[in-house]
Amino acid sequence: MPPQDEGLRTPLSDHVRTYLERAESRGVSKNRFVTSCVDPLNPTKQIYGQWLDALLDGRGPMPELWRLRALAAGMGADPEALKAGRSRELEELKRMAAAQWLEYEVEEIRHGDDVIILPVRNGLSEAARRRVRRVAEAALAAEEDEEGD
Repeated sequence: MPPQDEGLRTPLSDHVRTYLERAESRGVSKNRFVTSCVDPLNPTKQIYGQWLDALLDGRGPMPELWRLRALAAGMGADPEALKAGRSRELEELKRMAAAQWLEYEVEEIRHGDDVIILPVRNGLSEAARRRVRRVAEAALAAEEDEEGD
């Protein structure tokens, strides 16, 4: 279950709530949004209004990956990118879920086409984050060097 304390963050819930408010201002009802939230990898899986209400209230268990894919699809992510596992929107939703349910933030380190995504504790100083990024970048560069040999 996500944290229920007032002081804890709910970034995924907040993000989806803001998206839905904007959609509703454009005439898209919550029901229409829900029907568009279908997992592109398994079209028989769709989120339901009751689950969405719990998410918007910051309640319920951490969403399974298929639910995050379905949310991303409903929010306009490219279905082919979702199927291929290359959706920036999905990665953002995953980061928000990690922050909300696991009380982690995520540091993403890129080197060419490679990516390392590391959970870091909330409140980690910027200097410590820079050290984490440098170590991860060095690991990616070393792997690239080994592949070239």
